[in-house]
Amino acid sequence: MAYYWKCKKHNEVMKEKLDESGTKIIPYCSHCECKKEYEEALVDTSKRFKYKSILPKHKTLNVRIGYQLSIVLCMVLLFNILIAVIIEKEISAIIGCSFAIFLLLSISIHDMFFSKLAKQKVLDKLLPTLEQIKEINIEKFRMYQREVNEYKERLKRQFMYNNIDFKEIDSLDGFKFEEYIAKLLENLGFSKTYVTKKSGDFGADIIAIDKNDTRVAVQCKRYGTQNSVGNDAIQQIYSAMGYFDCQKAMVITTSYFSKPALQMAQKLGVELWNRNTLTEKIASITKESWNEYLSKYYVYPHNPIPLSNDKFNYVKYESVER
Repeated sequence: MAYYWKCKKHNEVMKEKLDESGTKIIPYCSHCECKKEYEEALVDTSKRFKYKSILPKHKTLNVRIGYQLSIVLCMVLLFNILIAVIIEKEISAIIGCSFAIFLLLSISIHDMFFSKLAKQKVLDKLLPTLEQIKEINIEKFRMYQREVNEYKERLKRQFMYNNIDFKEIDSLDGFKFEEYIAKLLENLGFSKTYVTKKSGDFGADIIAIDKNDTRVAVQCKRYGTQNSVGNDAIQQIYSAMGYFDCQKAMVITTSYFSKPALQMAQKLGVELWNRNTLTEKIASITKESWNEYLSKYYVYPHNPIPLSNDKFNYVKYESVER
């Protein structure tokens, strides 16, 4: 059963996205988000240019056409003046030159007083409708949901490591069991753990740092209860302790230890966790449901009111007017 939220204002199931840190899930109403974006574009015209490539292209402004025609006419007049000078028609040259200067001044005045008007017309044409903003944001909202789904999968794996029972432990392969033990040690107070590579580990599956900054070499044995762990495991981890510059050694198993293994471990100072010890360690971690665990990673809307439905747990809340 997953957590869902419902926007009271628009009567829709809210979508989800991650916050800026990527560690919290935020429910949001897509209608509210689009309306907020539209209102921001109304007030802040600089935010409209991001829609330029998406909206239908506007026609060239008449003001700009007039500006370009003025430049062309001015060039033509200057050419005529040059011809008049060449053929020594002084009066024509003076009249043409005066008219050219007049045109140049007109162009300057036009650019000074009408450029802002032209820019405003462009901005007005770049303002999308609310429906266009909704259409533009469809892919963005899908991307948000993909990110949330991937994050929930990671949280689910973390939850399983924290709350797994022995039936599931017994079904893990050797490497998954090592990962689980590494995570368990962290939850029990070890400051850092890392799993060694699958081959060439010299007998140590995990190197852990406890709360006293002591390096601990750990060997994991996921055996069935009918198979006991022998003294060869004790010898291996004791040797690995020196190789990895560790001060302590441990062997953790889902089974039990043989009598020779117990005797050797006592003599060498190797700590042993059998199935019973492992059960006690797991039980010492507070158990919680998946929903309770997931709820810690949500930023909740205001004033949640639980509702019931055949498929989901909905929550209705009073949305804040924007």
